Order: sequence, then C-alpha cells, then structure tokens
Amino acid sequence: LISGVNIKTVNGTSILGGGNLTLTTGESCSTFNLIPKPVEPTFYNGKKIAMIGDSITAGVGAGDNSKRYTTVLAELLGATEVNLGASGTVLCTGGHRGCNIGKLTAANINGCSAVTIMMGINDWDQAKSNYYKLGEYGTTDTSTIYGAVDMWCKRIVELRETSGLEDTKFFFITPIVTSWNNSVGGSNWDQNKTNIHGFKLRDLCQAIINVCADYKIPVLDMNKYSGIYYNSSIPHGMIAVSEGGCEFHAVVLNPQDGHFSEEYPEAPYIAEKVLKAEKQARTSVADNF
Repeated sequence: LISGVNIKTVNGTSILGGGNLTLTTGESCSTFNLIPKPVEPTFYNGKKIAMIGDSITAGVGAGDNSKRYTTVLAELLGATEVNLGASGTVLCTGGHRGCNIGKLTAANINGCSAVTIMMGINDWDQAKSNYYKLGEYGTTDTSTIYGAVDMWCKRIVELRETSGLEDTKFFFITPIVTSWNNSVGGSNWDQNKTNIHGFKLRDLCQAIINVCADYKIPVLDMNKYSGIYYNSSIPHGMIAVSEGGCEFHAVVLNPQDGHFSEEYPEAPYIAEKVLKAEKQARTSVADNF
C-alpha cells in the first residue's frame, strides 16, 4: 500500500494497527517517513474509493484515522476515501457477529470509481459451533462462507446495473495471514491450523477466489502474496515476513480490466494467464545440404 520504503511506526503505533511493526529478526522500528503524493495525474486523482471491511478497515488500533491503511492509500492515489469499515463484522449472515453487507449500497458508494471489500477474518477466527461454516461451492446458504460470498457477489452484480454505477470497479481482498485462532482458544503461526469447523484460513480465501471468478470480480489475494500478517500478541498488529525490512508496494486497482489507454497506460492486470507457445520453425544441420 506504500511504495518503495521501509515501513515503520508513528509514535509507536502501526499505520495498520496498534503496536510496532516487527521484522522477522525481532527488531522493532520506531520512526516513519511519510511518502509524498504520487505524481499527478493518476487515474484515481480527484475520484472516490469506497473501502468496506471490519476493524482493520475501520482503523481500530491505528491511533487516529490518518494512519489507517484506507486513508494512506487514498492519499497516495490522490483520491477521496469513503471508509465503510465496521469493527467485528463478518461476511456471513446469522451468528453473534453482524454481517457488513448493509454497507454495500448504491447510496454509500454513489460517485465512487472503485469499491474494495476486505472481509472474512472474523468469520474464520470467531466461528462458533453453528455459524460460519465453510459450506460447499454452489451453496446459497448465507450462513456459510461459500454462500455468503455468493450473496456479496450478487449484490455487486445488482449494483453494476444501477444507474450511475455502471463504470464502478469492485474488488475483493483476501484476509492477511494471522496467528489468531480464537475459535479453538489458542493462537500460533501454523498456517495449516484449522478453526472450530475444521477449515483453514486459506480455505476461506480460496472460497472467495472461486466464487468471485464465477462473477468476474477481481480478487487481490493479499493472504498469499502480501508478505504481511496479523500478530495476535499485538492488538491489530502487523508483522513483516521479508528479511531486512518491511516494504509495502502499491496495490494497483486496474480500472480497465487489463485494457490500457493513454490515460492509464501502466495498469498491470493481476489474473491467471495461459501462455501460448508460438510455433517456431525448427532447423537442423541437415537443412544446409
């Protein structure tokens, strides 16, 4: 989310949560160098971005709103932030946690060029015996992960057809790796650990990817590729796994789905691509005789 700089903390508080950002060596940083705004123009300069999520998006533990990732990202892009984070919320319906889909409305995202949805960590970590099960691909049971993601995707399809939102881009973001495992009463860094329902956090992320693919909704797989994770010993704390320092790199919200233009020529589209081998004429020594 921040390009080309070692991430540190402001007054001992992480921009993404309470506590210091700690390197894998155990070495903590205590200062933070602010990044200048990007060179104008950028695609999102002067535009609005809505960001839906739980306490991480809401900025719980960030110290003040200026340090939460949504605010920093919007500032770097020259955009206006619409923060729709709500602490403790989940993807699923039912259970003891509130589903945050009520924030995904035409009124809330009116005039936004992009909408990001970063949800799911509470569904996995706070699962109880009868709620937030993984479910199966194709289910419409919204009390399960698969059914809930399907519900969110259907809402996005409806919004895409709403007057004034036809050009709005929607993105899911997978939950970052965590040591949390409150559903079984303990925390550790084993990423093969399962919650009370017997599935891994990665299984939840894969459910998001699988269902979104059906609706052609891009997913930024931060769980697999970001290199950062939650530390349960620090409230909403983030830790870097890269040796020698922690770096955040810009997340590009491609407004053109891989089609470049003069207005936005350098927007890499992150998607699985199949490389097609070109037929090449093969030669041998015998061809000369």
